[in-house]
Amino acid sequence: MAPDSPLDKARSRSYPEARVALLRERGVTLSQIATALGFDRSWVSHVNAGRYRSPRLRVERAIAKACGLSLREAFPELSDDERAA
Repeated sequence: MAPDSPLDKARSRSYPEARVALLRERGVTLSQIATALGFDRSWVSHVNAGRYRSPRLRVERAIAKACGLSLREAFPELSDDERAA
């Protein structure tokens, strides 16, 4: 990504805050992702924050896709085993 990308600007933020900032820049909200997946917005928010462990990969993939990032780029805090699950 470019030096002034949202991910670079968000370095001082937590991963969940950075992802929400990326989504916002792309005109997408967690509410829209929740609606598309048929989940409650608060549940999607909790998944983004890492409070809910399962079945979060579906939500994480949707957030990554909406950000235009790979799952590894969008969720670097996940282990390879978690991403493969």
